[in-house]
Amino acid sequence: MAKVLRLHTNASTELEGWKQSVQIDSSLIQHISDPSGGRARKVSTSIPSPLARMYLFRTAFEFVVNSSKRDLSDNTIYHSMVSQCLDVIELLYNFQKFKQAEKHLLIRRWNINEKLQQLEASPQHQLLANTLQLFLNFNNPQSPFNGFTDIYLIYYKYRIIAGTSPFTLVFTLPDLGALDLNSSKGYRLFDEPVPLYQRPDDFQLYLNKLFQAYPELKGKCQAMYEYITLAQRQAEPQLQQRLNQLQFEAGYGPDNFLNEYAPLYDDTNSQVAVGGIRLATAPAENINIARISDFVLEPSRTPDGDRLPLVLKEGHYPGWNYVSGQWQQETEVPLKNTAPPESRILPGLSDKYPYLTTGDFLEDYLLELPYELNNERFNYGKVQYQNGAERERTFRFNYLLPIRKEYFSYFSFRDLDKYLTFIVDPTYIKVQLSVPVKRGHILFEKIYYENPQNPRDANGQEIPKKGKIVSARLGLGVFPFLKMADPAYNDFYKIMLVDLEVDGQAAFGDFDMQFYLETQPLRETPEGRGIRKTRRISKQEGAYGSTYYEVFNTHFDYAEIIHPLSERGQEPVRGLLIPKWQEAGPGTRRFTFAIDFGTTNTHIAYTTGTNVAPQPFSIEESDPQVVMLNKPSDEPGLLPIQRYKQASLHRAMEIDTVVSREFVPYLIGGQGSGAEVSFPIRTASCEVSDFIARPTDMLGNINIGFGINKELDVPAHTAYKTDLKWSTELDRKGNDRIDVFFSELLRLIKHKVALNDGILEQTRLVWFSPLSLDAFAFNLFEEKWTRNYRHIFRTERKPLHLTESAAPYYYLSSAGEVVPTREDHLLNIDIGGGSTDILFFINQQPAWGSSFRFAGNALWGDGFNKISTIDNGFLLAYQKLADKPFKPKSISQTSADVINDIFNNVDPAMFSNVFIRARYLRIIFYLHYTAILYHCGQIINYLDLKIPRYITFSGKGSLYLNFLTGGGNTSSLERLTRSLLEEVCNTPVPDNFRIIQARKPKEATANGGVFFNPEIHDYDGAKAVKMLGTVQGQNLAENPLRYHDAAADIQQDVLKNAEAFFDLVLGNDKLTGFFDDFAIEADLPWLRKTIKAKLSDSLHLGMNRLLEHRNMAEKPLPETLFFYPLYQTLYELSKEIYKAHYDR
Repeated sequence: MAKVLRLHTNASTELEGWKQSVQIDSSLIQHISDPSGGRARKVSTSIPSPLARMYLFRTAFEFVVNSSKRDLSDNTIYHSMVSQCLDVIELLYNFQKFKQAEKHLLIRRWNINEKLQQLEASPQHQLLANTLQLFLNFNNPQSPFNGFTDIYLIYYKYRIIAGTSPFTLVFTLPDLGALDLNSSKGYRLFDEPVPLYQRPDDFQLYLNKLFQAYPELKGKCQAMYEYITLAQRQAEPQLQQRLNQLQFEAGYGPDNFLNEYAPLYDDTNSQVAVGGIRLATAPAENINIARISDFVLEPSRTPDGDRLPLVLKEGHYPGWNYVSGQWQQETEVPLKNTAPPESRILPGLSDKYPYLTTGDFLEDYLLELPYELNNERFNYGKVQYQNGAERERTFRFNYLLPIRKEYFSYFSFRDLDKYLTFIVDPTYIKVQLSVPVKRGHILFEKIYYENPQNPRDANGQEIPKKGKIVSARLGLGVFPFLKMADPAYNDFYKIMLVDLEVDGQAAFGDFDMQFYLETQPLRETPEGRGIRKTRRISKQEGAYGSTYYEVFNTHFDYAEIIHPLSERGQEPVRGLLIPKWQEAGPGTRRFTFAIDFGTTNTHIAYTTGTNVAPQPFSIEESDPQVVMLNKPSDEPGLLPIQRYKQASLHRAMEIDTVVSREFVPYLIGGQGSGAEVSFPIRTASCEVSDFIARPTDMLGNINIGFGINKELDVPAHTAYKTDLKWSTELDRKGNDRIDVFFSELLRLIKHKVALNDGILEQTRLVWFSPLSLDAFAFNLFEEKWTRNYRHIFRTERKPLHLTESAAPYYYLSSAGEVVPTREDHLLNIDIGGGSTDILFFINQQPAWGSSFRFAGNALWGDGFNKISTIDNGFLLAYQKLADKPFKPKSISQTSADVINDIFNNVDPAMFSNVFIRARYLRIIFYLHYTAILYHCGQIINYLDLKIPRYITFSGKGSLYLNFLTGGGNTSSLERLTRSLLEEVCNTPVPDNFRIIQARKPKEATANGGVFFNPEIHDYDGAKAVKMLGTVQGQNLAENPLRYHDAAADIQQDVLKNAEAFFDLVLGNDKLTGFFDDFAIEADLPWLRKTIKAKLSDSLHLGMNRLLEHRNMAEKPLPETLFFYPLYQTLYELSKEIYKAHYDR
């Protein structure tokens, strides 16, 4: 048989020589074999033009559908062209999604008529115009280009990549490579061939619906339609069912199609069409990703926004559905994405949809504390140890949480207990955060090293695959550590932040904090709820800094600590702390508190019932109010207070100094606690040295000076202030100091009640004042107590008031220490630091009261001197006679301050022993005591009262009576008092006369206050008596005398009365006969002469000091003048006795 040379097969082989064959038509062209078997990489055409590309793509479809295998997944050049055509259509289908993802896509219209007219107008292009017109012939109904008046060009990144075609809807330019446009199934467009049935279901459905809506496409794009039909047979069964149903929707037309999908527009906002076929695109939210993806977050709280994010991390998740297909193991997920979740493009796809990755929940830094984290009070998840780390570490766990605040947009704080794990290794810390998703959990993980070696990107930026451990030398305390069930009571929190980063780069910045309520940051604001920030001490080289944050009108759920290494414009270096609040609900117990605000000391007593003995205020381990970030030590054998100090803080003991000086003590009082502070406390404030120039901020730049007795050397930035009680007029910040003192005490009381099942709004408060307090000062104190009490306890009740001299009676009578009949009179003498109050009880009710500023400071102070040289004779004698001289603290500004320090820091027996040996100085104890009793006797005479059966003493100032008597035996004191009163009053003292000194005299006032019941005790019946101080006697309470009317003759009468007193107590043998009982040595002639020479100057000095009060010249005298000649005299006498007998 002859060999016929031809390109095609399927023709006659009965030819010999040169003979005429049949003309090659389209049917024979199909039988031309491809020598490359469709494996060529380059496509050649005889007409290198866009028109040729259109025909070429049609041919590609024809070759694929007419191939013997009909294998749509083959990898021939024709399959590649078909795939690229489908890529363009899928691109158009997802056009809105890609645009939303900020892909640079553009469609421009190229009108054929307009362009041909432009070519015809140009002589050199007329031939080209005619040729194109002849070829296109789009006005001929038989032409395939009929109605095809526009070509739409598709641009990506300003380069044409494709255009529209009447044969296959679209075509591409030659040599088009893979683009960074991804299908929802993960493959890149224009990369490897992907048959239609392997593309997203929604896209397959779209393409079928397009041909269903426009039936004419089945003829114009016949090969393409045949391809779609073949692909349908290989689709997933569920999709096949839907496509088959579509065939029977006879009414499905263009309007249905365009209602279901969004119109596709070009750059002029005109709708894109291929001939008369209007193209459409899927709405950006066409796919319900949250419904179909296995990676969708399963939050425990409802987040903001209407789309749940996906949770993504590189790795192998077999069988997990991503978006339109299964997760691809090679999908790259960034560790961090700086774009907001809503603006992110899903990794490996081009879908703009929110997702979360490791960097959204885990920080790049892990802040390491210089002590053990207080894990009982702050959340830390779970901790595991490996490779012996638990044995090798100084601290078991000392890290802040590297959790970003964004976590709490989706999860609660308690979720961390389940999902957060620290794995502690000797060389690193691994943090694992399990995040629940629809299919299970995604494990976010980060390993932190001290010196991580991280790769860098093309721009030189570090890729934080490994985290960095950063030292965070700081101290932190929260007051109160309490969350009430009624949110109205969660109105005040103070957070102390101590910055100990004083070396290296961190020394040039400051720690800072940000507080959050749920997901909302608390802002600095003057009203509503928010925070106030006060920098108390600025960090200096080698010295700590302290900052205080007040969270007001709300609690806070968590806080960020921002490290000084944070740079402006960069992501901050930070850690998280989440308090495990002590919760308190409505209580059931009723508390009564009494506050004795004294000149030198302040005491608080409380009780929970009328038959319950009063107790001093305390803060114990069972009801802590301050919680520190450092964990109290669990080392055995330590006192409770020791658990909070060196054993807990280790090398960060500066924190303890700050707590003691600027904050609230860990513990106050308590049985066996070893607390360094207990009530009574010094009445003192601790404040910044420039407090007078700053706005007042309680626990910000001023606080109660709990640490005053502990301080030896106070730094220049801090000052302690005493004598608060009498500073309302002399210091323009005096009122603020008192207000802060009251407010802080009431806060402590409120928390005590809440933590011990108390009813806050029914808490009863009693406060005291001396009788010497004038009406203006009394009103000021009453306003402060009432305002703070009502605000803090959220009540309309008013605190009760008692005088300092009345309260001890209610305690002593309740305790059975005094048992007067209704006929017996009783006199209570309450000696404080600055003032003495006396109160006569008649018929068991307060009757007459008086007050004067002659008390403890008259013994231990510096007289009327405004500038102290700290040279009181008692103090000088103690330093001389004591076995170990006492080193005064730098804060001690007066002799009284130093004496008070000695009282608080030296064994009382040692102190008493010194003054038993100082026999010559003991005369001053005698003179001080007898002066008060002499004045009381003159009041008894003036009021024509019976001499009391009982004289009781209270107040811490009365403790000197123990020095006078040599102990607690008052028999000699009773005999002396009996003799003195009989001399002054010229009447016998009752046979059963007794002197009673309260066992704890300072506490007697407050203890009496808790037993005071206004429904039983007729307290308001007491009348004031205020003797002028002259021999004749004049009651200033009834007949006031203004300062400028106290002329020389009146002052001379006062001096005579003072001289008469000294003549009596230093010249009456019956009285001086008691000197041996009190171990007093005295040169009486020298004493009388020395004293007499000083009385006048002392009186005038006192009158001058009185004049320093505002508008005093026109005001009535506030107190008796009797003690003015004595006040300075006793001070100077102490110095002269010391010089004469001990300065050797």
